[in-house]
Amino acid sequence: MARQKSQPLSDPVWSETPDHCLWCSYPLVGLTAPGRCPECGVWFDAHVLTLCGVPASSAGAPVWRRAAWLAVIGAGLIYFYVGWAFLLFISPILAGATGLAILGALVVLVVISPRERRGAERFIFTHRGVVRAPLKQGRHASGADTILIPYDDANAVELKRVSFFWRKLRIGVASGRGARMSGFAFRAGVRCPDDYEERVRHHIEALLQAAREERSDDPSALLGSLHAGDSAH
Repeated sequence: MARQKSQPLSDPVWSETPDHCLWCSYPLVGLTAPGRCPECGVWFDAHVLTLCGVPASSAGAPVWRRAAWLAVIGAGLIYFYVGWAFLLFISPILAGATGLAILGALVVLVVISPRERRGAERFIFTHRGVVRAPLKQGRHASGADTILIPYDDANAVELKRVSFFWRKLRIGVASGRGARMSGFAFRAGVRCPDDYEERVRHHIEALLQAAREERSDDPSALLGSLHAGDSAH
């Protein structure tokens, strides 16, 4: 059987509204952006930039989720080595209930945690942050298929040329124009041909500026800056 050739990643794409909700995969075609998903209530932007590429790391898990994982793993180790015997001495029912509770917490974390992927992904830039999503939007996709990486205090964008088609994208904190960047919020290798570089940079810079100014749930002020910048190209 002949092997199918992999399709090349697409160039940067701007769309007036996402085709599907980035969280629950509900179809958004025909809905006015910006707005909220009728299914899950998550906000979706207008004039969205999507890049394809490979993430530099799997960063992006919120602090509470990492803390929950550590707590469950720690409780499981204590229970496995000494806790079960101590609780069994007190009450077999208590020992069994504690074990089931730890197992249940582990299952919940596995279900709600984003599914880490290897290889190429889509990076969708919104006013809340960068959404890492699968290349293909599956019918049964859910919030576990996406990872939202907030911009936090990022104020600088770097698109370093690797080739005509590829660039290294870094979003982080810089103390001034031309200063060395630190505190990276997002890093990836992205497909961004030379002809798109300026427009992509401007779009992300506008998002960072709006995120710093707004810090709210209302992204309406963002739209003007994005459209104004694109009209110049």
